[in-house]
Amino acid sequence: MEIVEQQTCPVCGEHGSPTSVVGVDRWFATPGSWPIVRCGSPRCDSRWLPRRPSDREIAGLYANYHTHTSSSSGGRWYWPHPLAAQAVKNRERNLVPATLAPGRVLEIGCGDGKNLLQLQRRGWDVVGQEIDGVAGQRAAKLLGRPVHIGNLDECGLEDSRFDLVLTSHVLEHVPSPSLLARFAFSVLRPGGLFVNYTPNANAQMFRVLGARWRALEPPRHLVLLGPKSAELVLADAGFRDVEVSTIGAGGGWVYADSVAPTGRGLRRAALTFFGQLGEDVAPLWGKHRHWELRVVGRRPSDS
Repeated sequence: MEIVEQQTCPVCGEHGSPTSVVGVDRWFATPGSWPIVRCGSPRCDSRWLPRRPSDREIAGLYANYHTHTSSSSGGRWYWPHPLAAQAVKNRERNLVPATLAPGRVLEIGCGDGKNLLQLQRRGWDVVGQEIDGVAGQRAAKLLGRPVHIGNLDECGLEDSRFDLVLTSHVLEHVPSPSLLARFAFSVLRPGGLFVNYTPNANAQMFRVLGARWRALEPPRHLVLLGPKSAELVLADAGFRDVEVSTIGAGGGWVYADSVAPTGRGLRRAALTFFGQLGEDVAPLWGKHRHWELRVVGRRPSDS
């Protein structure tokens, strides 16, 4: 496999901490082991792969990815009480701020199109981009309209103006989240929003599980952002009013996939039960300890 070296932080340019986690791909069987280092800057909390596959190699890592199938691996069990079930529904329903009137939305890395379908049903004019051709074709079929397949610089979106740009578990897949944020800034109209969901490098679940944490997913996840680095990415791209929060909904299945990737039946139900319990109490160990980050920034109206 062709390897690219990345010895400095993709967010702030500092060198990494000498301590590292060494991950392996327990979910899609990519060979090799992958050190994951933490940024040494006190103003940044990112983690990244100092050795990653080349851009040419990356496409092959998605040949059997979950966006190519009709369901997620193993099904999802949630904390068995109404409040947690409602939290999951709210996470899916409120992809974008509820107060935001429907307009034109671009989802970068739209996968199989399920997020855009929700927004389309709510009156949004949806535009999807996806580098993975198989997932992009699934999205186009689901939405009933074409999806841009290819790199962002190949899609002819530079002169577009969107009210909203959305990414859901995309920032961790790109070598430079900062470049993606700057692209989003360039295609948003003044006052438009950039909304992102991505695994939280500061999650309590990561601290407990280490290299087994599902959201590490090396070598497809190249950069993991924490609250500090996520805010830094958006602020450096020009966004203002940046808001960072964390979400615990679905933490049970993340824990179950971490501990027993091939688990099924009662074992998986038990793991998900206790995993969601741990996720529910994660804030007891500090702010921003849930497993998923939500990062929102606004392009200034005068830009």
